[in-house]
Amino acid sequence: MKKNKNLWNALSAILIFLAAGFFFFVVSRVPQLVLESLEYGSGPEIQVQIPPGRNAFQVAKDFADTGIVDNPQALARWFSYFEIDRKIRPGTYKLKKGSPWEVAKQMLEAEPKTASITIVPGETWQNLPEVLSITHEELKLLLEDINIFPERLRPFLPDKEEDRLAFLLPETYQVVPGQSSAAQVIRSASKAWWNKIGFEAVEYDGVKNASDMLEVATVASLVEKETAIEEERPVIAGVIMNRLKLGMPLQIDATVVYAWSLRGEKITRVLHSHLEIDSPY
Repeated sequence: MKKNKNLWNALSAILIFLAAGFFFFVVSRVPQLVLESLEYGSGPEIQVQIPPGRNAFQVAKDFADTGIVDNPQALARWFSYFEIDRKIRPGTYKLKKGSPWEVAKQMLEAEPKTASITIVPGETWQNLPEVLSITHEELKLLLEDINIFPERLRPFLPDKEEDRLAFLLPETYQVVPGQSSAAQVIRSASKAWWNKIGFEAVEYDGVKNASDMLEVATVASLVEKETAIEEERPVIAGVIMNRLKLGMPLQIDATVVYAWSLRGEKITRVLHSHLEIDSPY
């Protein structure tokens, strides 16, 4: 009898423990389930664009200007509270009008619409306008504007717009549709080039003038065209620099391809016959 009573007490304790666990699980989940079922904001979706480089307060002000929120200061504070301010991505968003809290909650889940544009290694003056969906004249005007380049790079920019292409890092860039995507790409690509190559050239290699910086950019561009393997790049760069010092022809595929591209011919495989071209490249 005593044994049965102990067994019953043990079973009762287990049942009470399980019931308590289930109760606390339900209690803890209900607020979350309620929040997940809420629809933040009201009315039709409003399309708004966030350009690259905007901070939280600028974005909040943009949202206020488009009528999504009435109080940009409060929205910026909610951005900070939810840590959205650290991970705002450029692009086109569709949001509903609401309180600052509701708009911030929408931004937590929103996915921006962006477009991708790729600059390939060795991109040429002849081909880049097609990549950027602009004319040669529009490209020339963009490259003439020194303000589109990083501030510390500006003193080193060459006078010829065509030469400034060397300061665009080959990469895939995300742009905001509906705006000047070409300007966004040039701004992002030149910033990436400065951060990866230009900064080190000034700080560690002692580059002090535009001529030397253009040589750095040109060699970097040739190396990018020659190989995509990181370990091979210092070796190729060394070969190029040694040949330049000795006054030798570079005799690398990148220069041959570029020379023929200036004549309107695209080469995918360099043959011995291609070396016969009369060109300084």
